[in-house]
Amino acid sequence: MEAALLRLLGFAMARAGLARKRQRVTLLTIDGADVIAGCVRRDAQATAAVCKHAIRKFWKDLANRGLTLEEITAHVDALACILKTATSCNCAKVTDLRIDPASDPAGMARALASSIGTPVAGLRGGLEHADHTLQSLFAALLSAGDPLAPCLDAAAAVVAEIAANVEPETCTEGSRLLAKLQLQLSQDTGISMQLLNSIVEAQGRLGSPQQATMHTLVDRVVVALEMLADITLLADRAGDDDLLEAELIRIAQTVREGNLGPASCDLTAVSRRIENAPGVDQRIALDLKGVAFVPLMLSVRARLAGLYGEPRESARLFERAVRLWPREDRIPRWRLKIAQARQLADLGRLPGSRIGVLCEAAQVYASAGGLISEQDCPVPWGEANLELGLLLLHIGDRECRPERYLAAALHFKPAIDVFTRERMLDGWARAQIGLGHALRAQASFQGDVVVAREAAFAYRAALGILTEDGAPDLWHETRCALGEVLVRIAEEAGDIDALQSAIDILMPYSRGDAAHLGETSRSLAEIATGRAMLLLVDSEQAQEVDRQSGADSDDIIAIKDAIELIGNALSREHSSLTSLDRAHALTTFGLAQTLLYERSGDLAPLEQAIQSKEEACDLYEHIDNPIAADDLRLEIEAIQSVLEKHTQDFGVEEETPTGMSPTRSDKLARADATDDTPADVFRMAGSAVA
Repeated sequence: MEAALLRLLGFAMARAGLARKRQRVTLLTIDGADVIAGCVRRDAQATAAVCKHAIRKFWKDLANRGLTLEEITAHVDALACILKTATSCNCAKVTDLRIDPASDPAGMARALASSIGTPVAGLRGGLEHADHTLQSLFAALLSAGDPLAPCLDAAAAVVAEIAANVEPETCTEGSRLLAKLQLQLSQDTGISMQLLNSIVEAQGRLGSPQQATMHTLVDRVVVALEMLADITLLADRAGDDDLLEAELIRIAQTVREGNLGPASCDLTAVSRRIENAPGVDQRIALDLKGVAFVPLMLSVRARLAGLYGEPRESARLFERAVRLWPREDRIPRWRLKIAQARQLADLGRLPGSRIGVLCEAAQVYASAGGLISEQDCPVPWGEANLELGLLLLHIGDRECRPERYLAAALHFKPAIDVFTRERMLDGWARAQIGLGHALRAQASFQGDVVVAREAAFAYRAALGILTEDGAPDLWHETRCALGEVLVRIAEEAGDIDALQSAIDILMPYSRGDAAHLGETSRSLAEIATGRAMLLLVDSEQAQEVDRQSGADSDDIIAIKDAIELIGNALSREHSSLTSLDRAHALTTFGLAQTLLYERSGDLAPLEQAIQSKEEACDLYEHIDNPIAADDLRLEIEAIQSVLEKHTQDFGVEEETPTGMSPTRSDKLARADATDDTPADVFRMAGSAVA
């Protein structure tokens, strides 16, 4: 408890020091204990006096509240988190007051508490006015007398020095949201902030992106709670072995304190001692207590390894537990196999991981499917099929192989059936979205408008359940995917209604709306919007109007807007577009450049068109689509011939290269070197764009 109080006091000293110095830092990127240590290095005597006085006074205030030690610990952890994540706006309220803590410590304490304490109202511990805790903390600190001034100066200097050396990415909105989520989970589950911090730090060591850490943190908290329950169960089943029971209880406490590394080492030592105990009778006796003791301990070790950031070791331990678990207990063995597959999937999704790890995870999921049937446990069975479908979808995006998407769809459909019967609306919506993604990818490969319409139906079904307030990320992702597939339907079938619906959905995203939209979805939306604009510009009706009114200037503006949108999507650094999506986008980008040449007569866009189509051709070769690559080569040759002819004879009217754009215009029909009709050219080039 003394360490927790020192950590809290360090954050309070940092905040008070920054306010006194009128400095603003968005987030404290260091631990409160580091602030104390930095102050000690600068002025040990003053720091010791301030800490002694503040902790004694603050502890007395806490003790008078009549809380248990456990409640006080949770409360102090929550306060430390809030002090760490207070924003610069909070500090601005304090600095504008210009209160001197030496002359008015009580006023300064109230100002600090009121500026930071707004979110404290939900703290655990049953305190009626929880924000008063912050005021008493600051009051205890600011009433330390003469040693206070050098101590606060040192605290502000420590924070400023370290903040200057921290990368800007650490002080982002994402960091604030992650800290807020940790605090909420601590309040809801009772898990200590130290344990939550250790779990987050483990994901950081693995290289997991911050967004992925946020999305999986709730699941990891569930794993931690299950693991602690299993350790307690093992301790209860230890029988007459008091030493074993005491060791397991101590390990559980070590986990709760967030010391995952030492807990893993201690649990491994206990497990190996039991497995290597002389004689088989002792091991069997433990198993006769009603629990498969050794396999259960292996599963606990596996969960702990996963939380500590060792997914490969976790998967290995789960596999051992499956082999040792009694074969007649099919459902526990199935759960262990699914846990093993999840660890491999987590490992495979890390940046730079080999795709073979994902394929290994898919094989483990498939082998688990042979252990139970849908009737044994319908909802978990449906969730496992949903997870396998998402995994196959991810593999398909990495490999760009249509059979992966087909396999994913075959797992989403039974999951939808299960969730329909069980009235699991959230799972049903997620399965519909997965099915939509799988069908959309199939349509992208095959150019099949029927499959594209099925994808649109799945997306619309999911949007009938989802709400923007309830699941903003998923809601926007689904709308973007629906808009993209509607553009594809318009390209393939000439469906004007689908095109209009797509534009209504996509236009807000092209203006940068929707803060919850992911980078990949934003890129898909921008590319689809650009394709829709080009389709409108190059439609038969639009060109007839242009011929009558001479409104080529409007077309040029629209084409340039489409080029800007698609160019933004292609240049976005963190957008994980698939190779197929990028190839389609580059092809469309080249199409836009050739349309710009047709409307403006400027030859410069043709050079950009050649470059884009060459990049797209390389991607099509990479994903083993030689037909699309050959079509692009013909288009590139046609464009190059136009450039060469223009160079040789500047006065001759330039010809429009064959297959350069999916247009039905007379201009393209006259320039076509083949016997294809304009409609044939539209379908051929349109399929390449789609």
